[in-house]
Amino acid sequence: MTAIALLAACSPATPPANNVAEGHALRTGDLAGEVFYEHAKVGDSFWLGIPFVENGSSDPLDLTGAYVEDLPPGMQFTGKSAAYNVYHTDAFVSLVREKDGTFDLQGFKDYSKTPVAVKPHGQTDVFYMVQLKVKDASAGIVEGCRLTYRQGGKDYWQKVPCRLRLKVGD
Repeated sequence: MTAIALLAACSPATPPANNVAEGHALRTGDLAGEVFYEHAKVGDSFWLGIPFVENGSSDPLDLTGAYVEDLPPGMQFTGKSAAYNVYHTDAFVSLVREKDGTFDLQGFKDYSKTPVAVKPHGQTDVFYMVQLKVKDASAGIVEGCRLTYRQGGKDYWQKVPCRLRLKVGD
């Protein structure tokens, strides 16, 4: 199992319902970038990290999940997400390749089971990850990561920067 700790980004277990509004409270820092992995194989599963976010508003909010919407035909979002505290993992983890159904972060507490509180104009120490699976050799660029959150009694979704380029090969 290898954790690839590069600076990158990306996103709940299922996309939000149609009645969930687009939000604008989340801000991302300097971790937005691109992760490149050139040794993917059909059937491989990866966990892609979503960048830390800041609450850019004057009201508290609770992060409730992450997902990926825009995938190339050769990739699949498995519907699984997890959230980890950077102080437990010692760093933001942008990509982890799963091996035999396990991955390096499984020993850490998963914070995705309950909402993650973010104070007004505050940043969270928790980052989300989403599981992706390579279905065929046409895997390519993954984008369209989204976080969901609850603020003032309403649910929102917001796109956050993420980019993963997978090359299927050796």
